[in-house]
Amino acid sequence: MAVYRSDRQLSEFGEHVRGWRMVLGLTAQQEAERATLYARSRPATPE
Repeated sequence: MAVYRSDRQLSEFGEHVRGWRMVLGLTAQQEAERATLYARSRPATPE
């Protein structure tokens, strides 16, 4: 996973995500639910 080093980079990433959400016709709630399901399906990484 990428590490964002500045507020500008994080802001740009957020704009990118919002743009795709609009293209796909998802609400913020649907996006959050899908992200949760995706995170749960990923194997845990040792720290």
